[in-house]
Amino acid sequence: MIAVFKLDYNGKNYCGWQRQNGQISVQQVVETATSTLLNRKIEIVGCGRTDSGVHAKNFICNFEIEKQDLDKLSKRALNSILPNDIAISKIYTTEDSFHSRFDAIQRSYVYRVNIEKSVFSNELSYFAHFYNSMDLSEFEIFSSLIVNESNFRSFAKFHSNVDNYNCKLMRAEWLIKDSYNIEFHISANRFLRGMVRLIVGTYFNLGLGKISLHQIESDIRVQNQISKAWSVPAHGLTLHEVLYPDKIIENLVELKN
Repeated sequence: MIAVFKLDYNGKNYCGWQRQNGQISVQQVVETATSTLLNRKIEIVGCGRTDSGVHAKNFICNFEIEKQDLDKLSKRALNSILPNDIAISKIYTTEDSFHSRFDAIQRSYVYRVNIEKSVFSNELSYFAHFYNSMDLSEFEIFSSLIVNESNFRSFAKFHSNVDNYNCKLMRAEWLIKDSYNIEFHISANRFLRGMVRLIVGTYFNLGLGKISLHQIESDIRVQNQISKAWSVPAHGLTLHEVLYPDKIIENLVELKN
C-alpha cells in the first residue's frame, strides 16, 4: 500500500526538498516526523526537487505503508510534530502503484514580485525596486518564444546532471494582481534545476535593456547558457501545483483521521 502526502512548506530555513549531507531539508524533517509517528524508518519520495529557499504549495510525496499502520497515520498528529513552516494538508492511500515524481504530468510554479517595498512580503515575494524602469513591451514575445521551445539548456544551471534538456511548456504568463504585486506563472511537464529563476531573470534583463530578444534567440539556438544570466532570489518562487492523470487521482482515497 502507498501513502501519499499533500503538503505546504516555507523554504526559508531549508536547503530544498532533497536530502543533502550536513544541511536540513524538508524531506529529512518530514521523514523524521513520519518515522516517529509510525515507529519505524520511513523513506519518502518527492514529486521533485526545489532549490534552497524555494517554497511549495500542494507538494506531493509518497511512501510505502503497512495496513496495520493506517490507524497511526493522522494529519493532526503529524502536524503536531512538524515545525510551523511545514504543514500536511491531505493524506491519501492507494492500493495501486504510485510514484509522485514519475507519474506527474505537469508542474506549475509562481514567481511573486512586489513593486513597492513591503515588510509583509519579504519571505514570499521579491521586491523589484527597478520595476518602473523596465520596458515590458517584449515580455509577451519572449513568453511565446519559450512556450514554443523544447530544449532549455540555455536556462539550466551549470553542471546540471540531467540526461536531456527537453521540457514542454504549457504556460508562461505575467499577471498583474493589484497595484503592488505581479506574478509570473509557468507550467511544464518538467523543469531543469534553476530553470524558472533563470527565465525570470531573463525577463528582467530584457525589460531593463541588458539583453535583446535577438540575443536570447541566438543563445537558445546554439544552446549556450543565456547571456547576462541572472538567477533571481529563491524566496519569490513557489512550486504551486503538481498534476497527475485522472486514472491515478481516481484511485486515491483520502484519510479522514
